[in-house]
Amino acid sequence: MPEGIPYASTNVVAGAGLDLNYVGNLVFGYSGIVVVQSSPVSLLEAQTGNGTIECKVGIFTPLSSTNNAEIVVKLNDISVVAFEVLNTTQGDYLTGFAPIDLIIPPYTQLKITAVNTASSSEMQWCASLVGKVHK
Repeated sequence: MPEGIPYASTNVVAGAGLDLNYVGNLVFGYSGIVVVQSSPVSLLEAQTGNGTIECKVGIFTPLSSTNNAEIVVKLNDISVVAFEVLNTTQGDYLTGFAPIDLIIPPYTQLKITAVNTASSSEMQWCASLVGKVHK
């Protein structure tokens, strides 16, 4: 739900999708499970409003895989965080990634992508963003 639209029973977003949702001074976004192959796919993608967002971003995969994945967080098409996850069959792949702390300026295009860098087979990834809006 874009910033500025009142939070009421007729417009509550309780599911997953690319957008960010605003409730008072809180902001959240949940991608749900996204199928990722050999081309970058957006997990979250949104234009922020007129407040600064202080948030944590989590990136997760619900399934183990022998493939590698590259995760990129972009602000206004500039990569601010990028990392490669190697072979998620080792260790605790679901909860093993520490949340990423981000400060997102007003009127910024946010884009979080994932891509399978090892093959064209399917992988599953999801992202969450939870934070506060400061005006």
